[in-house]
Amino acid sequence: MIITNVRRTKRGMIAVEADGEYLASVSEEAWILSGLFKGCDADADALNDLLRQNRVEEAKRHALSMLSARSYTARQLTERLSRKSGQEAAEAAAGRMEELGLLDDADYACRFARELFENRRFAPRRIRLELTRRGISSELCEDAIAGLELDTLPQRAAELIEARFGALDTPADLRRAAALLERYGYPASIARGVLQNARRGELSETEDNL
Repeated sequence: MIITNVRRTKRGMIAVEADGEYLASVSEEAWILSGLFKGCDADADALNDLLRQNRVEEAKRHALSMLSARSYTARQLTERLSRKSGQEAAEAAAGRMEELGLLDDADYACRFARELFENRRFAPRRIRLELTRRGISSELCEDAIAGLELDTLPQRAAELIEARFGALDTPADLRRAAALLERYGYPASIARGVLQNARRGELSETEDNL
């Protein structure tokens, strides 16, 4: 096919015609990288490469826009980009973002783990689950969790129960508190200790009032 016309659109894209018919509008980057030019004879492979490169460049633009608004893991970004640009282009764009230092799963894991630990009072098991859901590898999960102040878990669990329930006056209160600690990922040994202390504290108050 002969590239019969090439023109710039109002949106800054390059509109390409082949054999007198409109073929596609591609980014300037994709057009330059293709090595094609007006009047050249382009076979099907060359045209497919042009369209493939255009999808990659489009995915890169979307990736930059997304990362300017919030952080993503490599898997999150790839999944979002693939919905519009396809898997191949999404992976290429995510890879480029990593090369530019704009995408760093290790940094994301550390920051997100600390946010969950300090602000949500999640324990390691729940943190590990949330990181894994976002595509963080097991190794990076463990590295991120290792950087937390895990010796404060009993205190955090006690503060969580106090904030949510106050006094645990009934067996139903204890069950709800136990379920909360389970959802938040606290080890059974810590949960038992915190609930026993909370219950003992309530009983002590009762005895003091007799």
